[in-house]
Formats: sequence, structure tokens, C-alpha cells
Amino acid sequence: MWDVANIGFWFGPPLWLVACLSSLWLWGGARRNALGLLAAGALLLVSGTLFIHVAVINAYARMDNAYLSNGLL
Repeated sequence: MWDVANIGFWFGPPLWLVACLSSLWLWGGARRNALGLLAAGALLLVSGTLFIHVAVINAYARMDNAYLSNGLL
């Protein structure tokens, strides 16, 4: 686990810098709100992941309830 955190710590910020600079180049620069589009995309990615995570947690809770025979709770 520590190796993954260490890799994320050292490679995460440069990757975000590359993403910001490439968004300026790909989406037409600051006049077309490239950084805003990047921020909105990151926000949507995180919020979508949270919705999926909640569904997975719900599935695990239902399996636990079925296993423990307390499905009526």
C-alpha cells in the first residue's frame, strides 16, 4: 500500500500539470475555458465514482444481510 501512495505522491502532481497544459492545447486555450472544462470533467469523474461506490457498498450490505439472516432490517 505504501508503494502505491509513494508513486501517487511523486507522479500525481506532474501528471496534473501535464493534464492542465494539454487541456489548454487540446481545447483551444484559456479563451475557450479549457481549464474549466478540465475541472468540470474531474468533478464529474469523482462524483460518478462516488455513485458507483455507493451501489457497490449497497450490494455488499445486502449480501451480508442475506448471510446473517437479518434481511428484514
